[in-house]
Amino acid sequence: MVTLEELSALDLLVWHRNGKSAAGISGCNQSTISRRLSRALEAFQLTMRRCRGEWELEGPTLLLQMERQLHQLGRLLGQEPLRLEISPYVAPFLVRPAPPGWTLGTLDHFGVAQPLRLLHDRVIDAWVCDMALELDSEELPELRVLPLYRQPVLLAADKEHPLARIDGLSLAEFGRFPSLRLPEGALPRMEARLAALGFGDVPVQLRRYDPADWEGRTADGVTLTYTTPFNRLLQPGLVPLRAAPLLQSGGCLLCRRDVADHGAIEQLHGLLCSRLHHWSPRLEQLEPI
Repeated sequence: MVTLEELSALDLLVWHRNGKSAAGISGCNQSTISRRLSRALEAFQLTMRRCRGEWELEGPTLLLQMERQLHQLGRLLGQEPLRLEISPYVAPFLVRPAPPGWTLGTLDHFGVAQPLRLLHDRVIDAWVCDMALELDSEELPELRVLPLYRQPVLLAADKEHPLARIDGLSLAEFGRFPSLRLPEGALPRMEARLAALGFGDVPVQLRRYDPADWEGRTADGVTLTYTTPFNRLLQPGLVPLRAAPLLQSGGCLLCRRDVADHGAIEQLHGLLCSRLHHWSPRLEQLEPI
């Protein structure tokens, strides 16, 4: 129906959001990507539109999904690099350097909805999620979830915060300080938990993760945010406050169930576990699985 290059142009644009990045991965120029994209859309009788910064396809997608399944098999057989998306909080530790045979995604997703959609549609082949709390295996029967680690989510603030060095704090004592609100719908279970505890009165307009627009909001010395063991290494100016964890979560590798036993997926899982154990001595309160 379409060539490997034509479907790749479509899917790389959906995944990376812009033609320049798609061209860089494909080793061609943007005009070539545009031509390939046009042929793919014409073949599948589809159109594309932007919605909240992401590309969405309009039209019948059954034939496209059948073709994507075939092309995913081709990637697993080595015809093209496999595609890996990963949380921005863990990417510097687990995919530097990139796993052999894999190309990396945008590494800036704040939330789970878009990576899950990319994985479901076979645009990507695997995803490392750092907030397993948000995943319900009963709602995702087509996916295999491979646990990597468990971790707490802690309340955090700038190192100059008035409560930064006080022991034995209760969560009720933080009510007089403003706290960041997760972008609506990004992490709904965590959002509900924080709201139940009385946190989240400072809205943050954030479509993609940017430390300046998230952790940077604590630079006023009073605003509270949330941290994990990985983020504590990435943001040394942010300190966990000495109170009970807000919740327990963890990280996992996800893939389509029908490719989970393929050697490339197993090798990726093993490499991630190895790198996780390498870093774990520096990741206080993180428990590798």
